[in-house]
Amino acid sequence: MIEREVKIRVRGDSGSVVEWFKSKGFTPADSCYEEDRYFTHPCRDLRSTDEALRLRFRRCDSGAGYYLTYKGPRLTEGVVKSRLEIEAELSSEQGEVIGEILKRMGFDEKFVVRKKRVIMKGSGLNVTIDDVEGLGLFVEIEGEIPGWLTKMVEGASWFNGYVEKTYLELLIEGNKVS
Repeated sequence: MIEREVKIRVRGDSGSVVEWFKSKGFTPADSCYEEDRYFTHPCRDLRSTDEALRLRFRRCDSGAGYYLTYKGPRLTEGVVKSRLEIEAELSSEQGEVIGEILKRMGFDEKFVVRKKRVIMKGSGLNVTIDDVEGLGLFVEIEGEIPGWLTKMVEGASWFNGYVEKTYLELLIEGNKVS
């Protein structure tokens, strides 16, 4: 599946962003804590190929589980970032086993990104309001993003610019990743 998203830095608090999206017809769908563990490949430099292998633990109001995700190189079209994303949903037990298998096969768990996430849905889009540990607040809009929405977002009081980099890249830049 091709993931298409826009990432935006937020000025202010998450509550005002949630209310803004509600006023545009979006509805809250879930609230989560996510811990993303990124692995390095034993024979290939994933950073230089702009790829990622991530094992995500997600605990939401709706339930908990793991997701193993491969992310391919990014393609940028204006403010929209696209990339191949292949993801498998795992039970908690499977997630822990897969993490152990990856380590034993030579994959190194190199970085961890932690965030609290509010998920909203509307207009065929997924919107997440992310409070990323060490970075602050961001909004991600995923799907076929209409131009009218980006124009409205750019005029919002909380809009603080588009971000092309991943959370992991931002944390590495600021030496804030564990």
